[in-house]
Amino acid sequence: MTEHYDIAPPETDSIVNDAAQEIIEKTRISYRQKFEQAIELYREKVGPFPKKVEDFIRQKGWLEPRFETFSGKDADEELKKIGFEIKGKVVGDDEILLVFQHPKPLTQYWNKRKKEETGFGFSESGKFKQEQLLNGMVIEWGYFYKKLRGIIWEEAKEIQNKYGFDLSIRRGNEVKDHTDDFYYVFLISEE
Repeated sequence: MTEHYDIAPPETDSIVNDAAQEIIEKTRISYRQKFEQAIELYREKVGPFPKKVEDFIRQKGWLEPRFETFSGKDADEELKKIGFEIKGKVVGDDEILLVFQHPKPLTQYWNKRKKEETGFGFSESGKFKQEQLLNGMVIEWGYFYKKLRGIIWEEAKEIQNKYGFDLSIRRGNEVKDHTDDFYYVFLISEE
């Protein structure tokens, strides 16, 4: 059973719905491909990445990010539930709130608040890194986080360009405003 989830956008024939679905689909495909490539690069450049861990990640569906979509009242309720507010904004029935979250290993082991589960150190470049100690072997999850965090932006920008001025994709959360419930919150609407 996988842990990523979807809540389908409203059943409307609109560019908002189409754009949200395209962002989700394209991001999932690209993210998965780049995560798989990053695992191979990690093995070549950083250190061992156990096949057992890779198989477990695949089985759990953790090679792809998680998404949720909401509109109208449901979006406002979800925002309250996750403790997030878009200042001065109520999500309309014709808008979609798109919530993006990295897969569990990245959210769990790249969260500086979970110190008891991680090891701390510095990379060869002298930059801070966070890693998971696994049976005496270290997996530096920050390596994957850095490789994957911009993918949704690439896909959202491509979709924005496709629809042009008819579509608005806005980030709802501030820089470094991430939790276990969301990494990015987007509002998608027609202009």
